[in-house]
Amino acid sequence: MFVVLEGSSLIHVLQTKVHTLTYFITPGHNQQETVCVRAYTHVRGVLRYVGVSFLKYVEDDAQEMAEYFVTHSNQLGTIEFSDLIGRYDLSDSSLRAEMDKKVALALANLQTNHNLLNHTHESLLHVCVRLGFVRVCEFLLSQPGALMVINSANQEGDTPLQLAQRTNQQTLVHLLTQ
Repeated sequence: MFVVLEGSSLIHVLQTKVHTLTYFITPGHNQQETVCVRAYTHVRGVLRYVGVSFLKYVEDDAQEMAEYFVTHSNQLGTIEFSDLIGRYDLSDSSLRAEMDKKVALALANLQTNHNLLNHTHESLLHVCVRLGFVRVCEFLLSQPGALMVINSANQEGDTPLQLAQRTNQQTLVHLLTQ
């Protein structure tokens, strides 16, 4: 079985997974809108229409932050850390942990060809270590070029590992030294 999600400017075709329920992972989308979801089966060369439903894509703070990271990843500085804390109300550690999970998922769904680890002043990895975003850091470390950025100093001379050590973020220290 597969589904087709059709929006005003993007079409996603996805294979479904079947256990006791048929399901699929909803891909990222380029705008807030309601899309048409059509389900089909393909058995022995015959395509059959199963049904239709609708899915509403919404934009939330995590999606906005993920898109900000993608579009600004090569021009970040230390000031972005403070701006992000204020803009997304990340002073509370439980809100920050929840945002970390959501931003990691949003980044994975964006399917971007941007190199998220390019930087001139401070890498996205530096910023995410400052934010304590463990899951986003895990995602970034799975990207091409990640090993080079771990040892890359920012404009203040700090590597992501040094920032994690200085702020006593043991989970991130462990992650960056694996």
